[in-house]
Amino acid sequence: MTPQEMKREIESELHYNHIFITHVAKKIGRSRFTVYNWLKDMTPQRYDALKRAIADILDERK
Repeated sequence: MTPQEMKREIESELHYNHIFITHVAKKIGRSRFTVYNWLKDMTPQRYDALKRAIADILDERK
């Protein structure tokens, strides 16, 4: 998967919902702006961290 594909997949899950992005940022121990910067410069490690954080939040909401 290319960095661009990873970015698109994460963006589709975040829906640019600032509150949800803030929850993801807290989950990974970073700021909301770090999440935005990671989207600009996606790496496999960042992708995995964001995917795990999103999955954890969605599991907590069940």
